[in-house]
Amino acid sequence: MKILFLTSGSGKVLNLILKRSGVLSKKIYLYGDFKKSCSEIAKKNKIQILGHFKKSFFSDSLLAICKKNKIDYIISYSFLHKFEGKLLKVYNGRIFNSHHSILPAFRGKYFINEPRSKYPSKKIFERCLEFGTNVTGNTIHLVDKYLDNGQPILQSLLVYNNNSDPIKVRHELFKQEAQCIKQFMIWLIQKRLISKKTKIIKRRKYLIKNAKYRLTLGNPFIPNLDYNSLHLF
Repeated sequence: MKILFLTSGSGKVLNLILKRSGVLSKKIYLYGDFKKSCSEIAKKNKIQILGHFKKSFFSDSLLAICKKNKIDYIISYSFLHKFEGKLLKVYNGRIFNSHHSILPAFRGKYFINEPRSKYPSKKIFERCLEFGTNVTGNTIHLVDKYLDNGQPILQSLLVYNNNSDPIKVRHELFKQEAQCIKQFMIWLIQKRLISKKTKIIKRRKYLIKNAKYRLTLGNPFIPNLDYNSLHLF
């Protein structure tokens, strides 16, 4: 199985994902408009870089790269570009995005009544702080033609108060994101992502086979992460 990571980031999350990952690094490929530090982390971990662009992103170019390298799944994080065209059809149900909020709250666009005086819409965490919420987290969701609209598959919960240090809260959020992505990768490799009709929602939904959907203080993720994955950070 081959998983392509797309990012516009510095490599901080990638570095956390690869921490004590073992065989996981052999499953990962990299593409995006990432910074030099991210490229260095990839090379250090012997991750093959399939391409790098500086300004314009084209979904058709990405599709060609995926077909050539026989990519099975695409996971984007800190990726500031929208997917379009044939890519969405060919990789339907196989493109996932990691997002710094508990979707559908704080998508990559503004709500009608949301303050927008300080931060652009892509500054998700800062918008959470400005709005005044004390609960945030991370969401891994399916990608479709609408921005941050696809079904959430894995979500984390992070609670903070008005006296919390924003820098420390943001670091905890990065750690949660890395935990989410790492666990999700493991589930993909184990072929535990399934589609079935649920009793509550009368339509097909993506679920993790044999996972526990119960929120606990020691495991603030839904579904819960596997036990050993919690001790990698």
